[in-house]
Amino acid sequence: MTWRNILPCLAYIETPNGEDEAKMREYQSIFPEMYADIGGLDIADGEEMWKKFGVGDEIAAKMRETAEAYTQDESVMRHVRNLYEAMLSTGNAHFRG
Repeated sequence: MTWRNILPCLAYIETPNGEDEAKMREYQSIFPEMYADIGGLDIADGEEMWKKFGVGDEIAAKMRETAEAYTQDESVMRHVRNLYEAMLSTGNAHFRG
């Protein structure tokens, strides 16, 4: 299974607390659109995602600037690169019981 097989699953909507279904669909539409071209995904796409979440242009720009600064810090990037394996490890432990 590839990430492209998973994208349609992101359209699933549940509103157990009576949330506005139209707003939920709008929110859920951000991810398939964002990840459709994962090879071209960059920090600017993240900034656009935050704007769509409604955090405001100024905060989204600050988040982009911070993310860009993190990419220049080798210590931070070393931790980021280790996150994937750590998440897999944690997930596998969870599913093993």
